[in-house]
Amino acid sequence: MTEKTRSILWRNSIQTRLGVALLILINLVLVGFALFEYYESKIRMKTELKYLSEITTARLAQSLVFPIWYDSEEQVREMVRAEMLVNDIRGIIVREDSGKTILYGADRDEQWQPRDTDADISGDFFMSQTDIAKNGDTLGRVAVYVTSEFMKAEQRKETLAIATATVLIDIVLVIALMVIIRKSLTRPIKRVVEGLEQIEAGDLTTSIASRTEDEMGAIARAVNSMCAKVGTVVGDSIIISEELARTASEQAASVEETSASLEEMSSMVRQNADNSSLADALMKEAVQIIVAANTSMSALTKAVGKITRASEETSKIIKTIDEIAFQTNLLALNAAVEAARAGEAGAGFAVVAEEVRNLAMRSAEAARNTSALIEGTVNTVSEGTGLIEKTNTVFSKVSELSEKVGNLIGEISAASGEQAQGIEELNRTVSEMGKVTQQNAASSEQLRTMMRIFKTDAARQPYGEFREESQPVRQIPSAEPEFDLFDDADIGKIGDREVKPEQVIPFDEDDFRDF
Repeated sequence: MTEKTRSILWRNSIQTRLGVALLILINLVLVGFALFEYYESKIRMKTELKYLSEITTARLAQSLVFPIWYDSEEQVREMVRAEMLVNDIRGIIVREDSGKTILYGADRDEQWQPRDTDADISGDFFMSQTDIAKNGDTLGRVAVYVTSEFMKAEQRKETLAIATATVLIDIVLVIALMVIIRKSLTRPIKRVVEGLEQIEAGDLTTSIASRTEDEMGAIARAVNSMCAKVGTVVGDSIIISEELARTASEQAASVEETSASLEEMSSMVRQNADNSSLADALMKEAVQIIVAANTSMSALTKAVGKITRASEETSKIIKTIDEIAFQTNLLALNAAVEAARAGEAGAGFAVVAEEVRNLAMRSAEAARNTSALIEGTVNTVSEGTGLIEKTNTVFSKVSELSEKVGNLIGEISAASGEQAQGIEELNRTVSEMGKVTQQNAASSEQLRTMMRIFKTDAARQPYGEFREESQPVRQIPSAEPEFDLFDDADIGKIGDREVKPEQVIPFDEDDFRDF
């Protein structure tokens, strides 16, 4: 502590302020008494001077009757000089009956010695005058002038004595008050302040010595009781804050693992959504291709039907040709018979008839072959038509199923997109939770660090240790608020618990079958 700090503390201390206040109060009282005594003395001085001037005037007025009556100036002078022996009398003037002519006068020289004068006396003096009379006749007038210088000097001496006494009384009272204040107030307050400074430094085991039964002793005992209760609460709070910091750190780690799992799951869901969208697009394209193929198969069926009908017509024509060849053969045969009957005349015609018959036979053979080929073609085309019709039917069903599959894939794609958005939102929420948890963990660690500055019996226990049943936590009386937030058994369970991501957000394998 520097000298400047000590000086400031001394000026602001209760002892100094109370001493100064009492000193001012005492001085005001003493000054009040001094002023009262001063003005009382001043009034008394004026009264005494007035009384002196009046009684001297009255006495001279009586004693000067015969000297003036008998014109004895020497007796007048002696009587005046006798009165001038009083130092407070500045001068005396005796006038004749007219009041204008001075019969005798006396005043003071520079050494304050009496002297004769025939001049009037002027200045700041108390003056009293009266007539000198005998049997109702005025013989003259006497005036007495009294000065206040001697009484003022006496008053100054008295004032100096009062001031000296006031200073001495102040010194004595200040010393006595300082001793009493220091013993009864300053020292007990200093002990309380020192104890509170130790408590401020974090030592809650401090106990302030209480030797008196007055208010300061009650304050010291109240501070000791408060310190004991606060020490108990702070000790429990230290243990809880340490456990809270540890569990907050574990929770932060769990939230980070959960966030990583959600991020991975979000990536998988996004990939599934993308694949579902791609499959939906491919299925739509396949449906279009199947619809086009179905249309082509319908056109092919129609074309094959036309070919079948054309083949049937061709078969009919071939049969007609076969019949014509058969008839030609019969006619050639008849012509050959007729040529044979004609003999040599019909020999040439017989040759021609034979050639015609050969041609008819070849035509019939070619017609039969062509008819067999066309019939086989017709049968093949009929079988192909059946197959095409079946294929067309299958393509129609495939088209319907493809459309349904496309709708399902579209719904799966939309659901996957919504699920991806939901997981993204959940991931953001978990990220926010992670930030909050990390902040809580940092705050808990800071709280634990701050709480460790307190020195208590409970704070001496190592981290992670808790009171046994034989060492119960001291409870604050029911009139005070209770701070026992957790039971020891619950805290022990918290300390033994291992937090895992699947315990925070449980997953089932069936949750991923849709993906």
